[in-house]
Amino acid sequence: MSDQKPLLSICIPTYNRSKFLRVMLQALLPQVAEFGEQVEVWVIDNASPDETPAVVEESRALGPFQYCRNESNIGPLLNVLKGPSELAEGEFVWVLGDHNLIRSGALGRILKGVSANSSVDVLYSNFRCAVYPDQWPADALAGYNGPFQCLGNLRTDDGPVQRWRDLVGPENSFCTQVYAHVVRTQIWRDYWRSFALDQPYLNAQTTYPHTKMIVDRLFDAPSHYLGEPAITIFNGAQSWGNPVTQCAVFLNGLRDLVNEFGRRGVDAAIISEWKRGFCTVETSRVLSSAIRSLGVCSVFMKVIRASPFELYLWQAFWIGFCQSDCNFLARQVVRASNAVRGYPKWWIFNCRPVRWVRRIL
Repeated sequence: MSDQKPLLSICIPTYNRSKFLRVMLQALLPQVAEFGEQVEVWVIDNASPDETPAVVEESRALGPFQYCRNESNIGPLLNVLKGPSELAEGEFVWVLGDHNLIRSGALGRILKGVSANSSVDVLYSNFRCAVYPDQWPADALAGYNGPFQCLGNLRTDDGPVQRWRDLVGPENSFCTQVYAHVVRTQIWRDYWRSFALDQPYLNAQTTYPHTKMIVDRLFDAPSHYLGEPAITIFNGAQSWGNPVTQCAVFLNGLRDLVNEFGRRGVDAAIISEWKRGFCTVETSRVLSSAIRSLGVCSVFMKVIRASPFELYLWQAFWIGFCQSDCNFLARQVVRASNAVRGYPKWWIFNCRPVRWVRRIL
């Protein structure tokens, strides 16, 4: 094997999702085989108890890749970070989910785009959105070209981006997609050498570690936009799709990330649009999903008998809803809460008897 390192490392973290991984590798690996040592692929298995090892072995006939299986489950965040920050040897890293299906010929376009813009540290690649399970294919040999619902971004032309921050906006979910970013490997290694992650989904860094990394290191750095969608993602197939986790993702992680954008000078109108629009929609959707899946009575029973972490998530949902300032109810709750919180201070310093005492003294 050549001593020259690959141009691109593709990292695929997975856990207990062999049915997705089989189709994903079926779409990807034949394209990888076309480009020899320009590309390396890592499948990072978080000690899956399902048929993932068998799927990995049967997929070796499709194209070259490397397989890393953790001895025990290290949690979703560390499993995502392990590939780009420890295993990848390529100049750039592209992290894909096991439900992200590459389109026919897309790997060649990604490599061409990265090679032509190797002076930038981060590229953004457009994507298509489909619905699971309705549009999920049984097979996708050498690429998925099937139906989809919409484009991730309406812009389909390539072009330079003066600053990565110029990509930020509600129309692309505030650049939260790890699969849309191709980032220089050294950025991953240098950044995560300095951090130890806490529990998942507590804030922006533990929910969107890739985006927080880019914000901290490349917010004002030049980027490049690849407009032709490279992959199809399947909404409804996300590993974090259960209602409790969704509450934390949207109302802890995403809210904290958007507030971070506000602190860094992203247009206040963009931030306000998210709070008044996207947040309202997502809050309603997550809450209705939780009620439908658990039932109103069982929600309260679950909270009563929940673990401390589950209690925290439900508490976080309510706090996040109130602090999001996303509708009239949230704003009135915050106003009432502030009034109650300020009452002891008023009684000590500003009620009429206290003012009389102050005058006497």
